[in-house]
Amino acid sequence: MTKVTIGVNDENNSPTNRWAIPFAETDFEKEVTAQLRDFKRSLNTHLSAFRVVLKERDVIPSRFCVYVPVETTLSKKAQNMVANNSYILYFLRQHDIKVVGDPFLEVDEWNLQDKTLKFNYCFPVTYRDSLPKHKEIQFKYIESKPALKAEYYGNYRTSDRAWFALYDHAQRNDIPVDLQPFEIFYDNPFMGGSELEWRAEVFLPLKE
Repeated sequence: MTKVTIGVNDENNSPTNRWAIPFAETDFEKEVTAQLRDFKRSLNTHLSAFRVVLKERDVIPSRFCVYVPVETTLSKKAQNMVANNSYILYFLRQHDIKVVGDPFLEVDEWNLQDKTLKFNYCFPVTYRDSLPKHKEIQFKYIESKPALKAEYYGNYRTSDRAWFALYDHAQRNDIPVDLQPFEIFYDNPFMGGSELEWRAEVFLPLKE
């Protein structure tokens, strides 16, 4: 539970409002109360649209993958994933490369202050000796590493809520972590269905 205390000040009429509030409900008080109730309704609506479940510590799985590197803001993470989805899959079909698992996201840099990201949007693929060259689409092998883990249920636009849940858990329990979240997406948003049934596994690697 979180208790929030809000102090509000009307710079133009502060002394008048401070004197009047104990004796009557002022227009200023009515306006602020309405705004806070609207905010609470919006917050409740937002929180009801997803669910985060913290799990036991686990390991980010190793895999060989094809990926596109992306630099963007946190709010445009999903938009960039969607934009690159068909781009990568078309390239794979052109070169007869088989996808062998679910798409995932590997964050290289997460700046908490300015909310920017550098991440790789990836598909696990079958390794072969000869791989096609491309100026943007690349291949690499990802090593496994120990991590904190959560399951996220909801629209993948807001799966970063699981990042913050893991980061908060790490802070409260003095667990050193790297700010490099890793997400595996198990449902295809293009197939529709209830968003609360869309599942992702989210990892926050432990600092070595």
